[in-house]
Amino acid sequence: MIVIRLLLIFLAANLTNGAKILSIFHTASKSHLILGKQLMFELNKAGHEITIITPFPIKNPPKGITHVHLEGIDTAFDEYLDDIFDRINEQEEYFRKVDEFYEFANYVTADTLQHPNVQKLLKSDATFDLIIMEIFVNDAFVGFGHHYNCPVVGLSTMGITPWAIDFVGAPAPMSFVPIFMIPYKDNMNLQERIMNILVSLYERYRLYTKYIPEQQGHYEIAFPGNNKPPLSELRKSIVSLVLLNTHFSINFPKALFPNMIEVGGLQINPNPEPLPEDIKKFIESAEDGVIYFSMGTNVIPSKMTQEKRNAILNSFAKFKQKVIWKWNDESLQVDPTKFLIKKWLPQDAILAHPNVKLFITHGGLLSCTESVYHGVPILGVPIFGDQLANVNNAKKEGWGTWIDYRNLTETSFTWALNEVLNNPKYTKTIKTSQKLFRDQPMTPLETAKFWVEYVLRHNGAPHMKSHVNKMSVIEYYNFDAYAILISAIILGIALPIMLIKKILSIICRPTRKIKSS
Repeated sequence: MIVIRLLLIFLAANLTNGAKILSIFHTASKSHLILGKQLMFELNKAGHEITIITPFPIKNPPKGITHVHLEGIDTAFDEYLDDIFDRINEQEEYFRKVDEFYEFANYVTADTLQHPNVQKLLKSDATFDLIIMEIFVNDAFVGFGHHYNCPVVGLSTMGITPWAIDFVGAPAPMSFVPIFMIPYKDNMNLQERIMNILVSLYERYRLYTKYIPEQQGHYEIAFPGNNKPPLSELRKSIVSLVLLNTHFSINFPKALFPNMIEVGGLQINPNPEPLPEDIKKFIESAEDGVIYFSMGTNVIPSKMTQEKRNAILNSFAKFKQKVIWKWNDESLQVDPTKFLIKKWLPQDAILAHPNVKLFITHGGLLSCTESVYHGVPILGVPIFGDQLANVNNAKKEGWGTWIDYRNLTETSFTWALNEVLNNPKYTKTIKTSQKLFRDQPMTPLETAKFWVEYVLRHNGAPHMKSHVNKMSVIEYYNFDAYAILISAIILGIALPIMLIKKILSIICRPTRKIKSS
């Protein structure tokens, strides 16, 4: 296995010349950039020249990496997150979530394309061989591919979404592929399938009545000219490859085309960096193990109410485990022998330590993937986006559980801690999932790098694209063929019946009597 991996890496390195790659990770979420940055830096090590468009500063970038800073883009997301604890969506409000996603994404798409630094780049004489863009309801970005006359690779940070599927036309039957914001798996019951159909159809309705027209407008403004194809055509033809931040061992098997590659976990370092000395000492001094608590890079923990904060602290006091807690300010006053509080923590390296017994998380896809990779069961407290779906998946698979933040009390939180810490089934199950997830011929990062360079080596790899995106809705669902077949069946049955009736009417026609005069 190791020999095959090294051979593939060697071949890829020697068959792909250094390319100029433009990458766009515009979402003001650091977790999304983590994925993109990891891949871009790896491609840079392989000799490619990288330009990264992102709202977050990249400090001391290595040679060959240029940063286009989307200064100010992150403020809109900060405003959205500022009161997130006070307005957690009802779990059932999936229709509103569709509208929120599209409204926010359209806003950020427009701001990104019209940003002075992006417009400056578009008007310069820069050239690129490949575009790598985040897929996050931002279809207008495929215009970069047409503008620079090069193929496009999409990285779907949220895994299988309608927007990722649209680029390649892969089948996603509503009977067993739940829309990403619904906390279902592929084994939906009748009620769940009905809900999935309703939300999926609503998403399609909003897509074609609001989202695509708005994206078309952003595309027209950002990429002027009369010779460009309409966005509706470009979005179904220019994307060569879609990288998915998932893996079937963690989620569920799906019908994927050859140009859809699962690379979930590409941010994970197989050889974690050494822990800072203070964190290492704290973990290793915990005789009963450590609980690691992080709400990710976006949620601000200090925004939670004092009532929730006290409920969590009172619950922790009932357990022997020490706690490492990612907290953003100095407002949390705790016992330093029991708690280690920091604004930033090396999550990957912490989860890799065998003395970490539980991971309390908001349920981001990156965090859930890292918990499986390192074999640490989770307690989820989902807040927004796909987090509920992710932690519900952990619960159904048996390597974690979750509680609703709105119902978080000392009683419920204590129960959840006791359930995961003291029930061995969670650790046993996640160790099995860990074994399945790690059993891959290459690491996710190596896989992503290989397929990106594959697209470069084969001029966009058109042979991997399905013809399906060139089909109309009528052709895709065989409506025309079914109409002909049904008509033929009807005629095949109706004509003989009509003919028999005609013959019988002739044979059985009564003979008219002739009256004598």
